[in-house]
Amino acid sequence: MTRTSIHASCAELGAAPTGEGVFYQLRKGWLSQRALNALEEGLHELLVSCLPQGIIGRSHTVAMDLTFIPYHGEACDRAEEIRRGKAKSGTTHFHVYASAYIIRNQKRVTLAVAYWQAHHSLLEVFLRLLLRLSNLHVGINRLLLDRQFCTVAMIRCLQACPWQSIMPVPARSDFLKALKKAARRSQTLDYTMRSPTDGEVTFPLHAVCRYARGRRGKHGIECLLFAVIGPPWHGRPGRLANIYRSRFGIETGYRMMNTVRARTSSRDPKLRLLLVIIAFALINLWLTLKWTILAVPRRGGRWQDPDLFRLHRFCNFLRDAIREVRRAVRLVVRPHLSHAVF
Repeated sequence: MTRTSIHASCAELGAAPTGEGVFYQLRKGWLSQRALNALEEGLHELLVSCLPQGIIGRSHTVAMDLTFIPYHGEACDRAEEIRRGKAKSGTTHFHVYASAYIIRNQKRVTLAVAYWQAHHSLLEVFLRLLLRLSNLHVGINRLLLDRQFCTVAMIRCLQACPWQSIMPVPARSDFLKALKKAARRSQTLDYTMRSPTDGEVTFPLHAVCRYARGRRGKHGIECLLFAVIGPPWHGRPGRLANIYRSRFGIETGYRMMNTVRARTSSRDPKLRLLLVIIAFALINLWLTLKWTILAVPRRGGRWQDPDLFRLHRFCNFLRDAIREVRRAVRLVVRPHLSHAVF
């Protein structure tokens, strides 16, 4: 959060490696000796090393999303390292990461992260996330997905899964555009999605109509389109939209991750992946401390004061602890004239 360089941070600590030593490990040493896939697998041990109780070994509502981190520059080794996307921050080039996130009793932690390269399909990335959840013995009660997962290949895969999956359906076709414009009552219908490469798939489409009430600057009736794959939806249409809204906590997680993520101008995708997963791990540690140490047991569930231990205070504590352990430099001595370099 202080945006201090590695060289300056090392110089401020008396018992820390030199900045040159850290750069060597990142460019030619430890990091360069690991393949990208092996690095990603190894970093997940760090990501899940400190989680609140009640996460591992149980089933949860899981959300999956994509975060696009803007990139200004050329690829490091292969063009596939960078994906194109909608313009953001003055660029259409991004390093993209998919993440799996659980929602349980206000404990919102990231359990898996996958680097999405251009030569991989979204289905491949999705299966990598599922495998990592399976390795953690984390089951899925309900899966909430971002609209970018709404493809023929993904829906066909989800139809073979035992859990219920919910995702918004983008109104790309003329039929869906007309439905959103004309619908005045919630309804459910079978919809067939077609793809020139993956064929077609039919699934239940829920058109949820509700009053906007000023949300996102809109008024009157708005129509939201959702695909419900797997076990059918039997509740009220409005509750379907409310359940999906709980997924938006993952967006907050991305904002917090970007708050603590170290910035770099390096083109190395391994270094960028390292910094992203370290940031997610710090957020997980912060949440674990809040709910394990600071939450007050009471009937009906633990309670914790949201203002007591905010993220910026956690970062300040962490920085102070590092300075104490690594002995912050608090004294400088004027050099002797004979040591001066002219």
